[in-house]
Amino acid sequence: MLSKYNPTLRWRLSIPILIVIFCFAIAGLQSPAATLAKSSQQTSISGVARVIDGDTLEINGIRVRLKGMDAPERQQSCKNANGASYRCGDAASDVLTSLAAGRQVTCQSDSVDRFRRLLATCAIRGMPDIGLTMIRRGWATVYDGNPAPREYLDAEESAKRQQLGLWRGSFERPSLWRKQLRQDKNQN
Repeated sequence: MLSKYNPTLRWRLSIPILIVIFCFAIAGLQSPAATLAKSSQQTSISGVARVIDGDTLEINGIRVRLKGMDAPERQQSCKNANGASYRCGDAASDVLTSLAAGRQVTCQSDSVDRFRRLLATCAIRGMPDIGLTMIRRGWATVYDGNPAPREYLDAEESAKRQQLGLWRGSFERPSLWRKQLRQDKNQN
């Protein structure tokens, strides 16, 4: 009864109801990438790319993870041929930037990763697979999570033999580096 005559109190009583409605509304939303990936078996996206890191682009506001390859994280350090430490994640991002940033990129995707990024093979004019190019130049490794195409495995072995990019010195595979980072965070 009191809320009927006190508008402020009535508003305060309705706040929990509004919070519940808002939570249900948010739970029903999906990322643009998830919506695109569910719309058909094969999703194509094209546009000017912005580089997020060594294996992730953003096209038309949608995050795209290059499929089948793994680049060092931005904050990851490696050793060069002389044993000096350098930020190899930044170096890999710079290489991807030189290949794709500001250019028209076309990506083909059939899935979304756990971070709701499209998993895609992306091309620019004259380069049918940017991820494969990153592996060939030694700035990315084959992704450890899934069976890799033979072409990716051969490209990694060739870059290693020629000591290109990361292979000039020493580094921890990006997946192992991330795993160690998670373990360190859990211990603290």
